[in-house]
Amino acid sequence: MAKLKWVLGIIVIVALLISSATFLACLSPAVAQDTETSQLAPLNPDFLDFLQQPSEPFYGYVPPTMDLSHLKETPVQTEQTLQALPATFDWRTQGKVTPAKNQNPCGTCWLFGTLAAVESRVWIVEDVEYDFSEQNVACCTDPAWVYLIGNRCMGGGNSLKAMDVLAKKGTRLELCDPYNTDTINTDTCNDACTTIKRVTDYRRVASDAGQITEVKTAVYDYGPVSMAYCHEPEFFNEVTNIYYWPDCTEYPNHLVCIVGWDDTVGWPGGAGNGAWIVKNSWGTAFGDNGYFYLCYGSANMEEVASYRYKDYDANEIVYYWDEAGLVEAGGYGDTSAWMASVFTSGQDGVLTHVDFWTTSNNATYELYVYDGSFGSQLAYQTGSCDEFGYYSIPLTTPVSVTNGQQFTVAVKMTTPGWNYPIPVEYEIPGVCEPPIQPGACFTRHLNGDLWDDAVGFADVGVSVCLRAKITTPPADILAYYRGLGEDPNVVETTDLLLAANDWANEVVPPGFTEPISTTQLLALANEWAATD
Repeated sequence: MAKLKWVLGIIVIVALLISSATFLACLSPAVAQDTETSQLAPLNPDFLDFLQQPSEPFYGYVPPTMDLSHLKETPVQTEQTLQALPATFDWRTQGKVTPAKNQNPCGTCWLFGTLAAVESRVWIVEDVEYDFSEQNVACCTDPAWVYLIGNRCMGGGNSLKAMDVLAKKGTRLELCDPYNTDTINTDTCNDACTTIKRVTDYRRVASDAGQITEVKTAVYDYGPVSMAYCHEPEFFNEVTNIYYWPDCTEYPNHLVCIVGWDDTVGWPGGAGNGAWIVKNSWGTAFGDNGYFYLCYGSANMEEVASYRYKDYDANEIVYYWDEAGLVEAGGYGDTSAWMASVFTSGQDGVLTHVDFWTTSNNATYELYVYDGSFGSQLAYQTGSCDEFGYYSIPLTTPVSVTNGQQFTVAVKMTTPGWNYPIPVEYEIPGVCEPPIQPGACFTRHLNGDLWDDAVGFADVGVSVCLRAKITTPPADILAYYRGLGEDPNVVETTDLLLAANDWANEVVPPGFTEPISTTQLLALANEWAATD
């Protein structure tokens, strides 16, 4: 009953918001423009070093263009409930880890390490094993990353770049698009393959090798995580399968997947104990059937990330201007700034989610949706993002849109301790050359400032990493509830209440295999409000 009351409350709110034309945008242009200079954060020095002299040996990991070293100085502040973790934990014993694969001879570890974590996450949640296609992620990486054109085999990447593909394109099966090192440089993105899951969220759970508890908690609570470290053969013991490099200062050159840990593994020389259980991508002949131990604190371990996902919905379209995804961070000299994207919907549907990258830990946001280009306000909410990452934020009040309707998504980001709160893409010649389009993205510093077209940001021009997801509910579910009333062309109040009741009680309507979803219910509510 409480759930039904909540649903009815949402319906009323949706109706009031849609029928009202008096909501003015609280972010409407001010009298005077902000005079402070927009600026970009310096590029990652490890990435710049890599450009000058690529790491040898090269396994496929390329440091991100964005410098994330500040994450070590701004740890996640949210207090987590302490839990007793076992001395040994291994997702393989739970039967939730797919077999080790082989990237040879390409430098494509960034694909294998990321998808290994995603495959396990799906297996843990659904008890279903999938073999996702690394080839598809490589070939579907946006051509804005020009350094990969014709050079996917040895171009390299990282988990952030893989995440961008998985957020836009989703996962496809290995069976449909198998790994083929002979054609990986020339194949096109195979969109004909059925998409299985869309990866919705990326969480950087640790930024250095010393955050052992944070990594254990993520592995235990969510499943295997991707991880970057520096691999040099001389530090690997082929007899014990233990990797130990305690004083490493080199940046990572390899991306793998942590599937568990063992506190009892002794370090070489008796210096300590404890190691991560790591799934590699060098075939089953390497290590222990493709696995090895990485001693705690070793090899400059960083970029540890976990993932969230959902079933792929062909009726959901992602709208974005940032073709390359996260390249760098920008701001105006302090910890807060605004970004906005103006889109035109290509479908009738419901705006259900707003996606963006955060640029630091402990970020907070204010999120607005407007009709047209900064027109009347349609939605507003606030929230926080504890860890650096990619977030898909569900709107508490989803917004109905029509085909051809222009709308604006605007977000004020605040990143305590970090003066570059806006996630952006921009051109790095020879590396990343995305199209920066006028009239699409906007930024500003303070609440009262005018919005500036992002083509002039920091005198180089950027697109902000701010996206919108619109879902068109299946026509058959709408027709079903319309057909319950006297007029099948009108959604009546009683029909909507029945739909809400069906949703609250997880009723499967006749002819359907699944209960009515939240999105479908809200679509009905929006249609009712618009025609009332």
